Amino acid sequence: MRNQKLVNTRYGNMYVFSDDLTIGKSLEHYGEYCYPEVDLLIALLDTDSFVLDVGANIGSHTLGFAPYVSKVVAFEPDPECYDLLANNVGMQDRSVGRKISINPIALSDNVQEVSTQFDYGKTKVTPGGSIVQTKLDNIQDFPRIDLIKIDVEGMEYNVLKGAQNTIAYFRPILFIEMQDASLTSPVFDFLDNLSYNMYWAACATFNPNNHKHNSEDVFGPQHGVLNWLCTPTPIQTDLTPVQSCTDTIEKAVLR
Repeated sequence: MRNQKLVNTRYGNMYVFSDDLTIGKSLEHYGEYCYPEVDLLIALLDTDSFVLDVGANIGSHTLGFAPYVSKVVAFEPDPECYDLLANNVGMQDRSVGRKISINPIALSDNVQEVSTQFDYGKTKVTPGGSIVQTKLDNIQDFPRIDLIKIDVEGMEYNVLKGAQNTIAYFRPILFIEMQDASLTSPVFDFLDNLSYNMYWAACATFNPNNHKHNSEDVFGPQHGVLNWLCTPTPIQTDLTPVQSCTDTIEKAVLR
């Protein structure tokens, strides 16, 4: 069992991996991880919203969404991350915890059994193993979907392909990590074909307005996450639009 520690966060107490230098470190120092992402998305949702968190890790975004929506369904295939996710959800007040369901499966564009290569917030899925991988399109029991957040370490396009019918039917907001520049063209073409509007949404790991009022930036000014916010209709925003499949990550400014 990997070393863990209990830290106080804006979501209450959470278990983190003791030597996790990004998510765990941020939760320990600031009581949150990339919370401006959650804040941005909550503003686009309402109390009846239904959220899918694909690549939930240990639950910082899952727990961030849950108080403000009706349901969060989280997917996390890595057994170690899933165990912490389950513990963290289990420590929530019942009024929040009952809104969350967690699933130890991987989502992609095919069905097979896989394994994970644990690397904290950068864990990857590889073929062969005992973990179930399926398509989101194969899961039929969603009454509605208002947001799909996807953070799957380079498999974002695969998840989208496996969710094409679901996305076309429900037309949810999509929030997709886009750290890998090689994903820009296929993801743009996929979403453009579905008539989505795309915006660069970058988030610095250090939030000056963090939960613990900690003014020390332990990560540095260029440390952060690059995402696309994708909406079925245009929105009023100061985010930079993604204008073509040749757009580069240099257009995104950490905020």
